[in-house]
Amino acid sequence: MVINIVLVGSNPMPCYVQAAYLMNQDREDRQQLPAPNEQVFIHTTGTQNFMNRICKMLQNKYGLSETDLSKIPLEDEAKQGDIQDNITNWLNDKKKKESIDTVILNNTGGTKVMTTYATIALREWCRENSAVLIECYLDDAAKKLNCVRSISGGNEAVDSEYAVYPKEKNLGYFVHLSVEEIGYLYDYEECKNKNETLFVRPLGKKPADGNEQKDFEDALKLIAKKILNDDEFRDLYLKLFARLSYLPNFKDRAGKICTSDFQYDTSNVKKPQILELFDQEQDGRWFHYANGFTACSPSYGGCWINLFQKMGPLSKKQRNQDKISECMSMYTNDWFEHYVYMAVRDTVEEEQKSCGKDMPEVDLVWSLVVKRKRNSKDKDFELDIVMSVGYELKVISLTIDDNFLMAKHKFFEAVFRGEILGGTHSQVIAVNWAENREALKKELSSFSGEQYHHVEIWGKDEVKDYEKLKACVKELLRSEYSKECGEAAL
Repeated sequence: MVINIVLVGSNPMPCYVQAAYLMNQDREDRQQLPAPNEQVFIHTTGTQNFMNRICKMLQNKYGLSETDLSKIPLEDEAKQGDIQDNITNWLNDKKKKESIDTVILNNTGGTKVMTTYATIALREWCRENSAVLIECYLDDAAKKLNCVRSISGGNEAVDSEYAVYPKEKNLGYFVHLSVEEIGYLYDYEECKNKNETLFVRPLGKKPADGNEQKDFEDALKLIAKKILNDDEFRDLYLKLFARLSYLPNFKDRAGKICTSDFQYDTSNVKKPQILELFDQEQDGRWFHYANGFTACSPSYGGCWINLFQKMGPLSKKQRNQDKISECMSMYTNDWFEHYVYMAVRDTVEEEQKSCGKDMPEVDLVWSLVVKRKRNSKDKDFELDIVMSVGYELKVISLTIDDNFLMAKHKFFEAVFRGEILGGTHSQVIAVNWAENREALKKELSSFSGEQYHHVEIWGKDEVKDYEKLKACVKELLRSEYSKECGEAAL
């Protein structure tokens, strides 16, 4: 019988990844690192929720039953004797029913006290009972298990073998978690898209019927190209964006003002301010109100009204008032999120076609809402674009501004939120309009490292060219590969 013992700490990811890897049928090291007959989780009161979610996911994804999963509870401040006695007693009880040939210990999680005394207890028990002990530690940077195999009944200092698993690929090829599953693992009640419409085609999905989605994406690329490459046009956009941002409830009010099916009460408002703002931008390249958004000719591809009209057939909203509110959301924030999402999506699909199984699985989510349980003190939060590659989380944080301080603020916000959702090994990609990304990257370098917060900065030079932006995404993805694939492998 093979037993896998997992020490559950405040970071559930390495606990789940090691347990899931051992259950994978496609790995080539099953002889050296045998699949367990039973998984045992040592936890405290404080880590019980993480342990429960790890077990639930193993049941759902690998078909394990409750009899395949055992638990050894400890007090939060458990002492040496408590830890060693609980482990030894459990193994002795199990051995009375069935012989134990091999014990695998995942000591990546747990407190230092738990790790130290659990290791001592298992070494002594395996030596006394002539069982093989394999101690494993998950290396976040390499995404591999560092394992020491002690020969049964031997001296650990002499009769031991060191090996790294898997040999060729990394763990991300064998263990995949969607963004929603990562949120579940970290004890979040909800981790999914907002109930807003994603107007561009989602990753891995076929285009909507007709050419509506393609027409919208083409119009979006024209708008993005104009804003990101035409300084005068961008200044005009940012000027109106700033005014709208300080206007209370502007999206809701715009919807009420700009639709004929609602009588807007202007008694408490100076002349409808939103109309004033739009009417100031009557240069033929923009949009303004005149019996609805019709003043700007849709024949000009870089015009906002052209983009809004392409949104129409894709909208799930029924009332014109709600559709106008969608247009305002697209104008102020969503267009940039959609644009970057498209670049990531296109690159992932091209890589999947080129590399096949030579790349880990990818999940991609736009406008992610993360919610804790109702009685939790932690606040809900949102993330712009989130991707999981294998099991590692990548948070793409967007800033519609070229302001250096604003870019730094958004970066720190993304680091904090990425860490609480996906652990310290999550990666943060800050996308903004800063002129000099290297200067920003250098200033933020102290918050990055192999083991803590991988950081990427994509600035104005990267985002203004769609193909160059895709090249950044490709480089990001290929940093996760164990070997070159596609044309690079030739």
